[in-house]
Amino acid sequence: AMVGDTAWVLLVFIRLIQGFSMGGQLMIAAVYTLENQPKNKWGSFSSHIGVSGGVGSLLASYVCSGLRSRLSPQDMLEWGWRLPFYAGILTGLIAMYLRHYYINQPIIIHHHDHHDTTTTNNNSQHSNNTITPINITVLPDDEEDILDCENIVRLVAVFLVGLFLSCGKILVTSWMAIFMAEMIEPPVEDAYWIATQASLIGLIVATPIFGYISDKFGIMITMILGLVLFATIPPAVIYQLCAVGGADKSLAFSGMLAINISLACFSAPVFAWMVGLFPRSIRLVSLTVVFNVSTIIGGFSSAIATFLALRYDITAPAYMFMSLGLLALIGILMAPVNTKDEREQQAVRT
Repeated sequence: AMVGDTAWVLLVFIRLIQGFSMGGQLMIAAVYTLENQPKNKWGSFSSHIGVSGGVGSLLASYVCSGLRSRLSPQDMLEWGWRLPFYAGILTGLIAMYLRHYYINQPIIIHHHDHHDTTTTNNNSQHSNNTITPINITVLPDDEEDILDCENIVRLVAVFLVGLFLSCGKILVTSWMAIFMAEMIEPPVEDAYWIATQASLIGLIVATPIFGYISDKFGIMITMILGLVLFATIPPAVIYQLCAVGGADKSLAFSGMLAINISLACFSAPVFAWMVGLFPRSIRLVSLTVVFNVSTIIGGFSSAIATFLALRYDITAPAYMFMSLGLLALIGILMAPVNTKDEREQQAVRT
């Protein structure tokens, strides 16, 4: 109110900064974590990355729900909205400490073949299932152009999948609560608490389970199953809520729980899929750039869904869920297989 019409410009600017921060740091964490683990467990460790982000979103939902229940609308507008930003300062300090502490830590390579040897000097050798700290360097004979035709296809594929991931999480964890509380008639009582509890069970609890399943039955199979569920369950829940209103809280909770589980099925192994898609020599740069773009665009998903509901029909956002699922499916199917890592591993061993 104090800055007038420039408020929305500042909001967009801050959202862009947030998108750059998340897109860069999240992909660095994913690459660092997965490259230090056996590839047959990438799905499980990928799910741990997703859970850590989900815990952050869940804590934010608890804070917002608590503030809404304890403060009047007037207090929220005057000063209550500042409190979550102050709390973010503490988490930022923790993140800075962790980044400083781990910045010079060695990369760990797991060896599973008894013929594999990795040395930190000319005299040290390690046998089966050993762990060796080494310094990772880009191999000169395996450098690739990020804008190579095949890699451009990978970038587009990751953009589509990343767009689904960022839009899906924002719509499920944030926008659906607004939809239930303020858009349907009658509104769902305690909609924010219902959405938060459904996210706790559906995302935080179910994601590691789907990560384990992806290691057993395949990452792509698990992701495609999640896309099919996500493209069908949210539209069905939206139509049902619009038809009966928010009088039945059990319907709202069960619907939100099903939506969160479908999203968990897809998102659990998604970072393993992304990291494994690129050769190591161009992996980090490719992922951080394209995921930044998809995260920034995904940040406007709530505004787009609200515009569709108000401008066209209250059920119009259902088509947004289906469209996102279709785009992500196209991204998964179009992505070329990475066949370069084996040669890189052989070079490291020798």
